[in-house]
Amino acid sequence: MKQLFLSFSLMAAALLMQACESQADGDGTALRWADAYFHGDYPDAADYVTEESLPLLRLLASNMTEADIKQLQELNTRVELQDYTPLGDTLATATVRVTDYMQPDSIGRAGSVHAEGTFLLSLVRRNGRWKVRMASLPRSGRQNPD
Repeated sequence: MKQLFLSFSLMAAALLMQACESQADGDGTALRWADAYFHGDYPDAADYVTEESLPLLRLLASNMTEADIKQLQELNTRVELQDYTPLGDTLATATVRVTDYMQPDSIGRAGSVHAEGTFLLSLVRRNGRWKVRMASLPRSGRQNPD
């Protein structure tokens, strides 16, 4: 009887640890993606997005101008995870706060600098890894006036 209880306890602990690791992986993915994305490191950001999100990153990277790159280098961009909400085993949302960042504009137009923005990210778990799903380029739900 003790062996059965011990086996059950170990199995429950393993499942609990896996659930905690899943969340940690998801919030870590959101933070790493946001840090890479808002610093203009699109190749690194690509490691954290779904396959169908890659064309957006490629389009963005291909339209970066020298002025955009210089502007990114001059900024003191900071990224902070404000919230992470699991929506099941394979879906989650994360809210990140970004300060002193550049928001890309359309082709041929320089990006604009913003003091602060809050972004809601969608995450999906595929093949055991959390990925950010980009339906479009991120836009802040709240921006402080500059």
